[in-house]
Amino acid sequence: MHRIDTPTAQADKFGPGKNGFTNGDPATGRRATDLNSDMWDAVQEEICAVIEKSGLALNKDQHDQLYSAIIKIITSKIPDALIRSKNLSDVVDKVVALANLNGVPKTTTVNGHALSGNTSITAQDIFNGQAVGIGNAQDLNSYTTPGLYYQPANAAAGTGKNYPESVAGSLEVYKHAGITQIYRVYSNSRSYIRTLYSGAWTAWTKQYDAANKPTSDDVNCISRDGTHVGGFANGDAARPYMRHTASNAVVTLAKAGDSYTKAESDAGYMPKTGAYTKAESDGRFQPKGSYTPAGQAYTKAESDARYQKDTRLGARNYQLMARGKMYEIAGNIITGLQISGQVDGDGDYIVLRPLQKLINGTWYTVAQA
Repeated sequence: MHRIDTPTAQADKFGPGKNGFTNGDPATGRRATDLNSDMWDAVQEEICAVIEKSGLALNKDQHDQLYSAIIKIITSKIPDALIRSKNLSDVVDKVVALANLNGVPKTTTVNGHALSGNTSITAQDIFNGQAVGIGNAQDLNSYTTPGLYYQPANAAAGTGKNYPESVAGSLEVYKHAGITQIYRVYSNSRSYIRTLYSGAWTAWTKQYDAANKPTSDDVNCISRDGTHVGGFANGDAARPYMRHTASNAVVTLAKAGDSYTKAESDAGYMPKTGAYTKAESDGRFQPKGSYTPAGQAYTKAESDARYQKDTRLGARNYQLMARGKMYEIAGNIITGLQISGQVDGDGDYIVLRPLQKLINGTWYTVAQA
């Protein structure tokens, strides 16, 4: 189809290239449009083509055939066209249509929560529904995606690799500059932690709590039961570095080799029968609080140098006697006498022993006054 041709020397009726029908003007020589049979033929064939291609037969007495043809063409070419006012309720296969739109059916759930309304995800949804099982013969080094994992069987843990203990448990994986793993043993509160950074895993480290206390070896100390040492320094069981008294106070001793063993100490103690009891000592000591002022009493060293602590008889000596002569030997006492019975001569003698005293650890022979 084309627009009506514009006669020569005549302006387009509706703008450049858009001429319309005209009655003509004899004064100017303009012809009426109906005299342009080619134009009318074109208009006629264009309209008739729409009607006939819709499947309708031309009917001279029907004047709405063009409209009917247009409706029929739309209906035949788009049989499943949606009606706007029905808001998609006239879609026949809603499942397929939803899939084509990448939509999710409202019957779909997330951890049991329907998508028909707002859904709140709780900690129970994550910890109870999202934990991932660890299979048999798995290497925990490969579990680097943050999340919650669990190993339900001791046997499966035993065939796996890089477990802190070959027992069932749970695994937590956290992300930071690297990766942190925490493994919790299923049967008690024991747990272990390690970290992956720059491609290298640290060793599993046991975490201590009230039920899993460290041993003395773990913290490099000597064990005790509250009253005495249970371990000894440098492997010398006879000379511990320290001991605990009944009141749980710590008494520090000399280092190994510089202190007496118990046997050595016992051998160096004065026997009980050779020492005063506390009561006996208290009866001899000056009462507490009655001390002589400083400078008016001897020190212990001064007293020891002056006081006699013991007395004894020295070694035996013999003295021959002559008749008519007096004998007196300083510092000695007579302990024996022999008389030979001779009338003349020096055959008689006496047995002497020196009298000795102990002062400040030294024995002195008593001199004659």
